[in-house]
Amino acid sequence: MKPRIILSAALATVLATAVRAQTGATDQAATTARAIAPSLVRVEYTLQYDKGQIPRGIAWVEKCPNCGQVHGNNLEDFVREERPMQTAGFLLAPRLVVTEDIQMNSRFIKEINVRFGNQLIPAKFQSYAKENNAVILELNEAFTSAKPMVFDRDAKPPYFTVTYIFENGSWQIGVKPFGGLVAAPELESPFLSGPPAGAVVDGSGKGVGFCFDGELSVDGSWKGSPLQWPAVSAGELQTLFGKLEKTSAQALMRVSLSFRSPKTTPLIRYSMEQDPEESKTERNVVGALVGETKILLLAHLKPKTTARLQRILVYPPEGEPVPAKFFCTLKDYGALVATLETPLRGALEVSGEGILRSRHTLLLSSDVDLQGEKRVAYQQH
Repeated sequence: MKPRIILSAALATVLATAVRAQTGATDQAATTARAIAPSLVRVEYTLQYDKGQIPRGIAWVEKCPNCGQVHGNNLEDFVREERPMQTAGFLLAPRLVVTEDIQMNSRFIKEINVRFGNQLIPAKFQSYAKENNAVILELNEAFTSAKPMVFDRDAKPPYFTVTYIFENGSWQIGVKPFGGLVAAPELESPFLSGPPAGAVVDGSGKGVGFCFDGELSVDGSWKGSPLQWPAVSAGELQTLFGKLEKTSAQALMRVSLSFRSPKTTPLIRYSMEQDPEESKTERNVVGALVGETKILLLAHLKPKTTARLQRILVYPPEGEPVPAKFFCTLKDYGALVATLETPLRGALEVSGEGILRSRHTLLLSSDVDLQGEKRVAYQQH
């Protein structure tokens, strides 16, 4: 009987200790949430159509740090329903806010506002982080009651992650212990798992660092205020866009493809196998100049369609069109390679850096579209 009584008492003691620890952790999380609440703001993007086009980009989705599910909306929904796209922001200084980079061309953004309580203040992009998926917004004026975060990169653990999301009809602060999972990708350096978009703070709510892509380096270099991150200013980004526009005009051009008429075959009504694109005799595609006499045609053609290809004409930004000859089809990339009869300048330079190693780096892109025979290009990041 005594051993059984002793064992029961020991189990009761362990359970009581666990309950106290859990209660203590919950109280600490609640204290942290209250401490950082005055620094949490909401960033509101009012989107718009541009030249009849809906806002481009992937649908606005984010992984919920609380339930683990993915929430989001189609970008057009925000325009059609006349409501802003909202995301969390963190006040770093009286007029500076850090928030995740939505990576959208500015032509689709009508205005930016930042909200705290009932106060709504216009804002603009100040800078873009080079190696974090984040931007710094500059407010037109300071909030009357919000308080900027206090940072201490040398603060002692334990740390907590703080997120601020709209869920179940209201904005919610999420606080949970930081750390635990270390991932070691095959082709990259190990990293600590962090929030998809949130702050890392100590128990008193002081900022230790931020994470906007779910990954943090294991060496602790992520610690510190976003105001110390390497960044590109809004003005510098526009200068880079100007340079990219010149590069794009020289290297990404319209290419016309002419085909022999396909053999006539009986049409089967409602057949799902018929492809109108495959029966065309003229097509305009984007070509990327990859060498003085080599051009990559961004066209995924079936073998029987490629067999009908008669003529290729490349339209440089200046001068007459340049004829080219079919060279090969890329097996895995849905593109053709053609050889120019006359060399052209301005070929793209290929980076030797693997794309996976650049996925957290601020990169520029040229969105080239063909509207009939008209080439239209927009530069973005």
